[in-house]
Amino acid sequence: YGPVSIGSPDERVESQCEALGRRVARLVKKLSKKER
Repeated sequence: YGPVSIGSPDERVESQCEALGRRVARLVKKLSKKER
């Protein structure tokens, strides 16, 4: 189901996926600023 879940996701996995998404979004923002 995703990078941090095996099988059906539960609440813990769901929060970890959301945190991973936030970290990836921050990284993308940093990288896009450097290219300008």
